[in-house]
Amino acid sequence: MNNTNQEVAMVAAKWWANDGTNPKIDIGTGNPQAEMLSTIKMMIANEINQENNTSYAFIKLLAGLIEKDLDQIHQCRLRVDYDPDDMLILAAKQSGFDYDALPIKTCMAITPEEISVYCGDSAREIKIYPSVS
Repeated sequence: MNNTNQEVAMVAAKWWANDGTNPKIDIGTGNPQAEMLSTIKMMIANEINQENNTSYAFIKLLAGLIEKDLDQIHQCRLRVDYDPDDMLILAAKQSGFDYDALPIKTCMAITPEEISVYCGDSAREIKIYPSVS
């Protein structure tokens, strides 16, 4: 199956807006209180995004930015250490999406053929595209 960059970009953007807001990750602190506070912060931001109905606009804007990178340089990397990278911040600000909902210590590698996510400090690769069935 030959997929377009637009399809791949949409899969990636939907992950950040949906699956990425409910991750099971290790933030690498070894401190249960810090991990609990991080989770609570994400839950509050996720609730705000749902109330404000901003996820659709965020997905659309982020997918467009990802697709542009795929068209031009055939790859895209998105990451959140403690703060999101510029592309995630741009899509969030333009859509009104609260980027505190995004998981810290998360990296996504995108090519036209594959999307891999690493959720957590020293995390293993999880391939989300193409889907494994």
